[in-house]
Parts: sequence; C-alpha cells; structure tokens
Amino acid sequence: MTRPDRIESGDNPCARMMAAGLVALALCTATAASPQAAADAASTAPTALDPALLPEIVARVNGRELTRAELLQEAQGAYSQLRQMGQEVVADRHFYQQALQQLIAAQLIAQEARAKGVAATADEINQSLLQARAAAPSEEAFQEAMKNQGTTEEQLRERFARDISRGHYVDAEIAPKVNISDEEMRLFYDENVERFRQPERVRVRHVLIVVEREATADDKAVARGKAVALLERAKQGEDFAALAYEHSEDASKTQGGELPWLVRGQTLPAFESTAFALAPGEISNLVETPVGFHIIKGIDTQASRIASFDEAKETIGQVLSSQKVQGMLLEQVDEFLARAEVETFLPE
Repeated sequence: MTRPDRIESGDNPCARMMAAGLVALALCTATAASPQAAADAASTAPTALDPALLPEIVARVNGRELTRAELLQEAQGAYSQLRQMGQEVVADRHFYQQALQQLIAAQLIAQEARAKGVAATADEINQSLLQARAAAPSEEAFQEAMKNQGTTEEQLRERFARDISRGHYVDAEIAPKVNISDEEMRLFYDENVERFRQPERVRVRHVLIVVEREATADDKAVARGKAVALLERAKQGEDFAALAYEHSEDASKTQGGELPWLVRGQTLPAFESTAFALAPGEISNLVETPVGFHIIKGIDTQASRIASFDEAKETIGQVLSSQKVQGMLLEQVDEFLARAEVETFLPE
C-alpha cells in the first residue's frame, strides 16, 4: 500500500473547503486559471487517472475506512456538477485528491453528528433508498445503475447516512447561530443591485385547442373551427376564465387558463410575440403554434426593473445565511481535522 499521508488542519485551504460542497470544489479548481497557469496548461495538459490505479482503501478517518467505490461516487458527483457549471474537467490525480478531501470532510461531519446525537436515523436512510429505487424505471434498472457505478446497496446507505447527518448537523449546530442584520442585507443589496434586475414579463390567460402532430387536414380544420367559435364568444364578452375552464385542452384550464408570469424565451415564438404585445384585458386573434390554436388574453405587464430592497430582502437573507453557514462549517472542519486521525493512501 502506498505510504499514507496524514492530513493536518490548514495545510490545504481547498481541502478544507470540501465540506461546503461541490461549489467549493469548483472554486478550488478554478483558482488555477491565472494567465500563467493557462499558459502552463497549454504545454502540460493534465492526464486522466485510470480509476483502476486507485487503491481499494483510499483513506482511513478515525478508524473508518473509505473505499475506492465511495471515492468514485464522490468524484462522479463532483465531475457532473462541474460540467454543469461549464467547467472543463479532467479526472486527473489532483481531481481525485480534491474529491477525497471532500469525502473525508463529509465523513468527519457525519461522525460529529453521531457524537452530538443528530445522525441520520435508519428510517431516514431507508426512505432515501426507497426514493432512489422509485426514481429508477425498475428494480433491474436500479441494480444495473449501482453495478455501473461500482457501488453496493450498503455503500449507498452509507452515502445517504453521511448526507443526511451532515444536514442534521448544520441544522442543529450551525444554523441556529447564524444571524443576518438588516444592515448586512442592505449593504449586500447596494453592492449587488444589478443582480436584482427583473426582465420584462407578462401575465396572460389562454385557451388551447390541441392539434395532434399526426392530425389530418380535416382534423386540423375541425380544431380551427372550434377555436374560432370560442374566439368569437370571448370577443363578445363572455367570461374568459370560464371559457378556458370549460373548453381549453391545456393543464392551465383548472386556473381559468391563467399562466404564471412569463419572460421572453419561455414559450413558443408565436405565443410569446402575441402575449408580449397584448395590453391588459386585450384578447388576441387566433394564434397557431406547433401544439394547436390559442386564444390569449392579457392580464398584466411589467417592464424590466430592479426589485426593491423589500422585495429582495428574503432572497438576500437566504444568500447571506448560506454564506455564513458555509464559513462556519469550514471552521468546524478545521477543528475536526486538528483532532482527527486521518490517513490517505492515494498514489503520489
């Protein structure tokens, strides 16, 4: 087995950040992207590490062995999230080392949660496993997915236990200590005011008469005729919400055809251009889209604007609370590492 490396608190700032989740891993990865680093990377691109070269036991945390399969699970999650964030990722030696630090931090927090009496319960773990099973098309598919990931049901339970315990620990030991003042929220708002700009948006009701993709010309003509008749009734002043409720073939019929606030880019082009052109109370002519015929009624419009502090206050509080929780959790991980017995066995 490769010589173990003992982790000391503070010897790797990025390692400490792993407790805060995959975003922290992304930040650590991104810090290398200086101009000089970019130039160096062009000449010495990282080389992916064959997972088969990883030892079966990758670390030992206060006597608890962490396996290659657990590391690969952690690495796969990190890889997927970093790619979703638009980062180019190479699963090289450094990447696996960072993923291992994240796994170690999670294990330390789970151990501390157990010591504090807030660890995941068997019922919570079972419920998570049931949800994972339910997300698969079949039991065979679930088993195949585990096989492809190189994991077992017991290892999956361990992962759920860590994740749930970490959440319980934060809720019990950290979140209650977080306080955000109005002054902090106001300062954040003033320094980031453009982040609270809301795009132009509209609210509308609509009636939809569906035209199936395989519809014949006669079928389409019948649908058009039905839509035209409803349009005439709407134009004559009948209650639009009642017409939608009785005749629309869209799920919004139960709300009288009312849709949530719409911003540009959310709907089909023909629907969007008509919806954004309507004044409140105005009813459109027949609008044809690939899904059928629409009759649209404007409800409200709102020009692009910056949300007021009062409107943004709740969101700001959530952001600042999350930042404080993250910072306090990092400090806790430092403390855990300082008194923990941790050995790692990744190849040099």
